[in-house]
Amino acid sequence: MAASIHFLMAIDNSGYFEADVSGNPIREGITGRAFSLSEDATVEIGDEPGIGLPVDEDFLKAHPFIPGNSFV
Repeated sequence: MAASIHFLMAIDNSGYFEADVSGNPIREGITGRAFSLSEDATVEIGDEPGIGLPVDEDFLKAHPFIPGNSFV
């Protein structure tokens, strides 16, 4: 989502951005939220370097990869 937002902000007349705002504990634990919504429902991005998503190394260490099927 963060990469899509940056791309859309770089072009004129970008249209709409569709996102999952339900909250995902794994995704948000690893990187935090990719964006926030302002009061007028426009998308706001962070000011972190790159695409604005710092990786939480401690979260990754606490939730290591488990080999096998990747579904429940």
